Amino acid sequence: MKQKKTAALIAGMLVLALVSGCGGQKEGASSGTASQTESGSQTGTSASGELSGTDSAAASTAQSTAEPTSAVTLTQSISSAAGDMQIQVPDGWSDLRSQLDPAGTADQDYPIQTGDYDEESFLIINGEDKMNTSIASLQEYSDMLVQGVSANAAFSNVKKEATADMTLTASGFAAKKTKFIAAYSGQQIAYWIYAAEGNSKYYQICCWTADDNASNAEPKFEAVVNSFTAAG
Repeated sequence: MKQKKTAALIAGMLVLALVSGCGGQKEGASSGTASQTESGSQTGTSASGELSGTDSAAASTAQSTAEPTSAVTLTQSISSAAGDMQIQVPDGWSDLRSQLDPAGTADQDYPIQTGDYDEESFLIINGEDKMNTSIASLQEYSDMLVQGVSANAAFSNVKKEATADMTLTASGFAAKKTKFIAAYSGQQIAYWIYAAEGNSKYYQICCWTADDNASNAEPKFEAVVNSFTAAG
């Protein structure tokens, strides 16, 4: 029960932080903070979406001790209320709209909110019309999201571990994936941002879990993200 309450607290606070700091508003980015977190990092790209490059000893340890994970089976669909976005999720995951943020603020900004409380794994998605933003490319959109996380006052000791280029399997959308490790409310959090480009929108997919659950959660996040489809 204590673990479940902790997961709910983390989820609620992170969604609220995302809305203010990484919700697609260019004004919320802070290049100074982002450049500080990126200094000394070495990043690479992989067409398959596999992260390459780290800037922390902890990341190297986590990668070397990770156990092989069996193939992820996706068994159910979750769609946005408007029906314009859809993902497939594994057993144990559920629609968490109005649960991660009881005030309902996040529901307006993130039409898909899902995850597994028992595994402390959460994923949220939003989209932004290209016509309503001055963002000119997927790279610029990804940079903005990364800067938003780096500048977010809710986090401390933010480390950008790695990045990767990928193509989402179900939609064919080009995407950029970034992994962070950060401290939040005294706990270490593993955090992934996927920036994807559709025909008429940019999409933000944010995933997080406790750092010690990262090796278990990441393959599931990857499978769910690759199942993402959208009308625009």
